[in-house]
Amino acid sequence: MAEKHRLNETPFTCSNRRFHTNTKMGKTHGRAKAKGSVFVRALLTASNNHSLWLEYVTDKKGDSETFWLMWYDPEGSPVIPMSGVISIDQIKEMSRQLAGFIKLDSE
Repeated sequence: MAEKHRLNETPFTCSNRRFHTNTKMGKTHGRAKAKGSVFVRALLTASNNHSLWLEYVTDKKGDSETFWLMWYDPEGSPVIPMSGVISIDQIKEMSRQLAGFIKLDSE
């Protein structure tokens, strides 16, 4: 695994102390067999072929419907060591703000 995909010699994963991608829900993506993606395709793909996915997340301390955005390299490995878990209400608020930004930008 490339050095950029490691933190303290540990490969990045879709899990941390409290949360992990819920691989029993959603869709598969890339070459992986595990589920977890909300959508069939990436939210976006960067010029370096890294892709950004919205994934279902399980809280190890209790069941809650949460999500996170996860970047993957072209081989399907996570490329960031940090996560930002968000709820459906927070996604709605982000969408509202982004829609307002896009509307202002296009005027």
